[in-house]
Amino acid sequence: MQFLKEVITTGKTENVARSLLGQYLCRKIGDDLVKGMIVETEAYLSKNDQAFAIDRSLDGHMLWQEPLYLEENSSINEKIQVKATPRIGISVATDKKLRYIISGSNYLSRRESLE
Repeated sequence: MQFLKEVITTGKTENVARSLLGQYLCRKIGDDLVKGMIVETEAYLSKNDQAFAIDRSLDGHMLWQEPLYLEENSSINEKIQVKATPRIGISVATDKKLRYIISGSNYLSRRESLE
């Protein structure tokens, strides 16, 4: 977790977005724990995440404490293929490749193009 904490607090947005790929996002909701591997990140603001009940109430929340926290995936394969793709769901600056994905993942919000 120390690695992720350092990247998040000191890194450039693009580096943070790439470093989060393959890690786990965990959300404690009452007695339940929702946990998923991060397969897609964006180096810009995006819509709130419904599956993890992420909304504006968590603005400023540190991601190393409950109820929303990151868990380092120590078994992540260093050879995962990260791909930068154009931004999605916007009408301006669509040419900027600020969306990062684990290439080949079946869980992307939008399929990757065959560029």
